[in-house]
Amino acid sequence: MNVNFTNNGQKQRQLLIERWSMVWNFGYTFKKQGVKINYTGNLYGSKLLPLRSDLDKRLKQSPIHSIQNLQITKSFKKNFQFYGGLKNILNFTPPANSVAQSFDPFDKQVKFDSNGQAISAPNNPYALTIDPTQMFASNQGRRLFFGMRYFIN
Repeated sequence: MNVNFTNNGQKQRQLLIERWSMVWNFGYTFKKQGVKINYTGNLYGSKLLPLRSDLDKRLKQSPIHSIQNLQITKSFKKNFQFYGGLKNILNFTPPANSVAQSFDPFDKQVKFDSNGQAISAPNNPYALTIDPTQMFASNQGRRLFFGMRYFIN
């Protein structure tokens, strides 16, 4: 993808949009055993990330990352199934500082100048306010899931 905008005749890449991505789904059913295995995933290219100021030390660009999932389903007679699996197998999460000043959601510890701009202080050396704009992936790491289904005809 080549998503961009033009400002004053200059072409600029759009923030928070990867240039490429890939999606896959591999599944196989063992009919005699009543077992189905699904392996799904996404691979995301790097994204430009917004920074609040020149002092902002967070990432300027996201890493290439992948979210992969596995599910196994066992079917029984009488329309009954058990399933379980693992989401985010690689346990990818964005850096902890993706949400700037997350410990101060109401900016109570932020000092501002007369123009209302955050200024550097001992407890906020990068002059940041709460800012979730760098959230380029889910904060949920690896997790197990399981359940059962009953189909009514």
